[in-house]
Amino acid sequence: MNGRTLNHRWNVNAKHVLYSKTGNWYHKLKHFPGALFDQKGYLLFETQEDFFRCEGLSINQDVWVPKGISAIPGYIQVVIDGAEYIPSVQQSPTAGAKHRIHYEGNPVSVKLTRYERDRSARDECLKHYGHSCIICGFNFGETYGEIAYEMMHVHHLIPIGDIGQNYVVDPVRDMRPVCPNCHAVIHKRKPPFTVDEIKRMFKNKGVRPTLLTKLLI
Repeated sequence: MNGRTLNHRWNVNAKHVLYSKTGNWYHKLKHFPGALFDQKGYLLFETQEDFFRCEGLSINQDVWVPKGISAIPGYIQVVIDGAEYIPSVQQSPTAGAKHRIHYEGNPVSVKLTRYERDRSARDECLKHYGHSCIICGFNFGETYGEIAYEMMHVHHLIPIGDIGQNYVVDPVRDMRPVCPNCHAVIHKRKPPFTVDEIKRMFKNKGVRPTLLTKLLI
């Protein structure tokens, strides 16, 4: 394994590359963009100034990296759990960047309890209150057309998970139509915010009329 091989394989395209298995010791980079590699990723420097200003490097005759290059913001990890994940379009963050590339998609098994909903109760709620959010007035059908007409959420005023068993639900008394945004905010707290609390929160912040088709508060 060496820096030149990884530079080509990982599409880094640096002019000067150096490799250290542990990511702790290197010679100085002399040409830029330059990259320091370890066995799992690399750190790319667009300019000489970026290289010498990097706080994670101790640069004297050689370069000492106390915590390894993987601890420096801007490090791009390519090898994860033994597999290589190479971006199709190469990113070029500098060593001082406050972001790094992340990888998602590994399957994770999750055990959960899902509480059964009655579709007909939802339909009766929407038939009574309509398909506009009771808080902000947003209406999927009016905004996106027929394809999105049925996408409005309904909120249970008494959380089903708190009851933990079958119970008789009255769609008019116990449910309200709310858009996904308002629904998410309702459940940002335990116990959930009430509909009236979110209405006051929404009203106090003010709204842009162009975002709403109808205002119900």
